[in-house]
Amino acid sequence: MAQDKAVKRSVLRTLGLTIITSGLYMFYWFYVTKNQLKQELKTDDNVGLQTVGLIVPILNAFIVYWLYRDINKARDSKKLETFPAGWYVGVPYILIAIAFAIGFGSFFSFIGSVVGNDTGGAVAATGGLVLALLFAFAGGISHYVFWGLAVSKLNQYWDKVGRTTAKFSTGEIVIVVLGLVLGYFNATMDRTANTTESDQQLEQLQQELDKYDTKY
Repeated sequence: MAQDKAVKRSVLRTLGLTIITSGLYMFYWFYVTKNQLKQELKTDDNVGLQTVGLIVPILNAFIVYWLYRDINKARDSKKLETFPAGWYVGVPYILIAIAFAIGFGSFFSFIGSVVGNDTGGAVAATGGLVLALLFAFAGGISHYVFWGLAVSKLNQYWDKVGRTTAKFSTGEIVIVVLGLVLGYFNATMDRTANTTESDQQLEQLQQELDKYDTKY
């Protein structure tokens, strides 16, 4: 029973491990947290399917909203103030949607300006692309900000019902190690691909120089 009471995971722990594992820890945290809330609220949610559903665009927004809704239900059961779950989920998506809208418009405007030799239009379109990147960045950052706030709200509930901080379980350690290994593997593959591309470019340049020397 004492182990059941150890459920809290701090905001720093949750977000930090998610970042260093390239997002893999997020799935672990969601699965564990959703199961804990399922027991608290006596629901019949299929936690496994919802966890897998996080990889599906649009659907993942609804799944995260359902999680935040459950956190609110738990908080409300203990007379704790609820939070605007819809805005917590919606704001990042709105910012990213704006980024895509500006980005697509600016991209085609840039292509048209280049084809039409319109320098002023190309500069304006470039500014639009930069603005789109800023909106996309803001959307990504706001997702983590609101997620951190939701974790904090959940921990307030755990404090209210007398729960304590969870120790690192074997599964949690495995997920972190796996995330780090995958991150290292991806970084190595990227470096290899970049090195290969650079070598090919140098080889092409050398061939062009050889042709020039032969010709002259």
